[in-house]
Amino acid sequence: MNESSFHVVIDAVRDVASGIREFTFRRADGQPFPLYSAGSHVVVSVPAGERPRRNPYSLLGDPNERMSWRIAVRRQEPSRGGSAWLHEQARVGDRLDITAPMNLFPLISTARSHLLVAGGIGVTPILSQARELARRGADFEVHYAWRSPAHAAYVAELEALAPGPRCITTMKARACASISRRCLPVAAWARISTSVARPPW
Repeated sequence: MNESSFHVVIDAVRDVASGIREFTFRRADGQPFPLYSAGSHVVVSVPAGERPRRNPYSLLGDPNERMSWRIAVRRQEPSRGGSAWLHEQARVGDRLDITAPMNLFPLISTARSHLLVAGGIGVTPILSQARELARRGADFEVHYAWRSPAHAAYVAELEALAPGPRCITTMKARACASISRRCLPVAAWARISTSVARPPW
């Protein structure tokens, strides 16, 4: 394959929250992956049904990690086949095709501060952005809302990246009021980059 797509092997699988499963990929040829920018996603071809399903998933690991890439997949109900196949049939050692990373959700490098807002599975691109900002020593804050504690994936990782009051996690019902009151009015006039990622609850 050319550098616009890759044959990959599923290297590890783990459940990170209720209905959310993480997959670690490595290249089938043993070569390193290219670098990608925080907020990027790949499109995974899933052999579900007569035709492969092509689903986009955010890369949630360290953008500088080249030997493995990680995605997390929420089991959709109902599913057209992609997430169901990954949850029910995908195993370590299986081979898949993925595209090279694309970024429709980049960080704004000129911002003096960053506000990262995630809801549910929307935490996945926020994770890579938080890793990049932490590496830069940038000023940033994370707000993460989830449906229930059982659905709160990656809380410990976010708290390690943004320790103390810079990481605020909350149940969905309280999240909107907290974020609107504390953050969004400030971001409207200050030079604060706001990244918001959430599923369609």
